[in-house]
Amino acid sequence: MQFKYQDLIKAAILALKDPKGSSATAITKYLAANYPEASNMVALKTAIKSGLKKGIFVQVKGSYKVSPEAK
Repeated sequence: MQFKYQDLIKAAILALKDPKGSSATAITKYLAANYPEASNMVALKTAIKSGLKKGIFVQVKGSYKVSPEAK
């Protein structure tokens, strides 16, 4: 099964509903609990970096939020 990691990360951030943003650790734990077959750490880190460049995610200190445009 092919995963689009940016969509999974976006779903994780929205599901965690943390107003300050979700840490990479919290996102990883959520994905491990809900999508155990999508536990490729390298792909997750790459997707976060790519999402930041594309404007899908916004970094707030050590946490990540979904940008208003991507919601």
